[in-house]
Amino acid sequence: MLNGRKYAQILRIYIPRIVARLNIRSPIFQDDNAPGDRPNFAEEEKVNLGLRFLPWPPYSPDLNPIEGIWSYWKDRIRRRTPQSIDELKRIAFQEWREIPLNIIRSFIQCMNKRLNDVITNKGDNTKY
Repeated sequence: MLNGRKYAQILRIYIPRIVARLNIRSPIFQDDNAPGDRPNFAEEEKVNLGLRFLPWPPYSPDLNPIEGIWSYWKDRIRRRTPQSIDELKRIAFQEWREIPLNIIRSFIQCMNKRLNDVITNKGDNTKY
């Protein structure tokens, strides 16, 4: 299980690498407000890393662009009907590497619309 201490450790290791690799000057961080994300040491680590935060209503995974990408990926895997765990792993890695960039961009580009819909619905469910 991911607890706040482990989450802080993951942030400390990976955020600087990602920020450097993508040459981001002022990263905006998004998490899903899961209970494990909130302990003080995780929050302190986010501040130490200089992260700004995207305000995020709790229990809103439909807002995260990765959810749509995962759905796309799982559909691609299902269509290939793997017959064993080894085949599933092979297919999963292959399909992940082959997700077209335009698919990823389409999920990211609709974020403004999704966020506006959440605001309009006062945090309630949206069609996404």
